[in-house]
Amino acid sequence: MATGEGPYKCTLSPELIQKAEEELFETPEKRTQALEALRKKVTHHPGLKCPTHDLYLLKWLRVRKFDVDRAFALLLTYFTKRNEFPEVFANFKPSTVKHILDAGISGVLKDRDKEGRRVLVFRPGRWDPEQCPITDLFKTNLLTLEKLVQEEETQINGVVLLADYADMGWHQAKHISPFFAKRLMGIIQEAFPLRIKGFHIFNEPTFIGYIFNIIKPFMKEKLRQRLHFHACSVESLHEFLNPDILPEDFGGKLPRYSNKDWAEMLLAAESEYEEMAKSCLVEHKPISENDNKKADAIGGVTGTFRKLNVD
Repeated sequence: MATGEGPYKCTLSPELIQKAEEELFETPEKRTQALEALRKKVTHHPGLKCPTHDLYLLKWLRVRKFDVDRAFALLLTYFTKRNEFPEVFANFKPSTVKHILDAGISGVLKDRDKEGRRVLVFRPGRWDPEQCPITDLFKTNLLTLEKLVQEEETQINGVVLLADYADMGWHQAKHISPFFAKRLMGIIQEAFPLRIKGFHIFNEPTFIGYIFNIIKPFMKEKLRQRLHFHACSVESLHEFLNPDILPEDFGGKLPRYSNKDWAEMLLAAESEYEEMAKSCLVEHKPISENDNKKADAIGGVTGTFRKLNVD
C-alpha cells in the first residue's frame, strides 16, 4: 500500500489495477483529474476541515466509482453523521472500547477471502449489556472499518461481514431498536467509504427473525441481496468463505478464532484516531447528493451555519 501525504504513487498489483479499472472506472488519467477536482471542492467548502492528500481522497472516489460529485456528497454526509451520533463518534478511539476488544466481540480474520476481501468477525453473544451500551459494539466495528479502509486493496475489493450469533440471548437482542437500526444502517450504507460485499449470519438464534425484522426496513436492496443466513451449517458458509481462511469455530482449517492480534494492532493505532478527530464540518443541514449537484463548481453550499463538533 502506498504511504505518505505527497502525490499518489501507484503500488497496486497488475490484477488490482485491472479490477479497479473494470469495476471502479479508475485509470491514471481519471484518477489525477478526479483528485484535483475533489481536492478543490474540499478546500473551498465553507467549514470543512479534513485531509486533502491523495490517499485520503482516493477512498471517497473509489467507493463512488470516481464520480466526483457523489464522492464529495458522501464525504460531507460522513461528517454530518458523525455529529448526529455523538454516542459513537465522541472520543472515537480504540482505547475507549478496549473492553469490547478484550471480550473478543469484534475482529478481523488474518487472511482475505478468495476475492481479496477482508473479513470482519462480529460476535455479539459475548456482549454483556449490563456492562456497556450497544453503541459500544457499533463503535468498535466502525473503528475497525476505519482502519481497514486505509488499505488500498480493501478500497478496491471491499469487506465481508461475518456475524456469529452463538450464545446470543434475548437479554441482548431486546436492546436492538428501530431507532438504533436506522442510525446504524444510515452510517454504514450512506456515509462510509467502504464497499460491503457480503453479510453472513452464522449460528442463528431462534429469534433471528425478530432482529432482522427490525433492521431490514432500513437496508437498501443491494445489501439485502448480499445478506446470507447459514443457520449452523458450515457447509452453507463454505459456499462463500473457503475453509482455508476460516478458524475451526466456522468449520475451517485454522486454529480457534482469536481477535488478540487485531485488537493489539488497533489499540496501537490510537494516535491515528486522535489525528482523525481533528477533522470537522460546520454545516447547517445533512447533505444529499442532489444538494451537492446544485452546488457551484467548487462545491460551495450556502446557508446559516453552526459548529458541529466531532472531537
